[in-house]
Amino acid sequence: MKKGEKRMKKTIFAALAASFVFGIGLAAFGARADIVPWTVPARRTLFVSAWNTRIRLQAPQNMCFVDKTMAAQNQDWINMKDFAEQNNDQVLLAGFMDCGQIDGVASWGEKTPDYGIVTWLDPAIGATTKMSREDYLDMREASFRNYAQTRFPGLKAENVHRTADAVAVILTGNLMKPGDDPGVKHQAAAIIATTTLRHVPVEFTLYYGGKNVPDKEALANIADTFARQMILLNH
Repeated sequence: MKKGEKRMKKTIFAALAASFVFGIGLAAFGARADIVPWTVPARRTLFVSAWNTRIRLQAPQNMCFVDKTMAAQNQDWINMKDFAEQNNDQVLLAGFMDCGQIDGVASWGEKTPDYGIVTWLDPAIGATTKMSREDYLDMREASFRNYAQTRFPGLKAENVHRTADAVAVILTGNLMKPGDDPGVKHQAAAIIATTTLRHVPVEFTLYYGGKNVPDKEALANIADTFARQMILLNH
């Protein structure tokens, strides 16, 4: 075999090996819902499992999913999990934050950063429900305002916001940041909403604090958009 042919075979083999390794990396990324690399745009998209149902999620614009396996983000995950599972009635599926704060730029001991979570309502509702989405929302609508108030007792719950996609409650008011002097409060708002994805009952919460808290109309639009997006992704 000529030297030129040998060099060409070596080059082809190296390219194939690199492609194989890259392919393994993609396969591993698809199989591990809790590992989302920081450097790729796909970090805004996540696949999670609720028992044997696979659900696709996408973080809102300018937000990225928290990766609990990364040291800089592990405390973010723990804080979200503690909030989500405080009553042992649901399971945290995913958490997301502003992409610029996610690696520990914002300290939870000094302020509560803008964040969101998606939870699976098992055992509160059950692993799945046989009800249609409309019937499920009918069941939740009457009591959802009181329920939402228990999640953020320091904020005021508005009337239930109902669409064909979700039941939502907007909460607004002022909260004291961790570490602040007593009596010093800051504007805050939250959205709590519920829907079903492939007959899996889920809930999503979004929290905003500080100077750029959206107004009630904007919060309602955020809730509607996020619910519709999740449903389309899991149609």
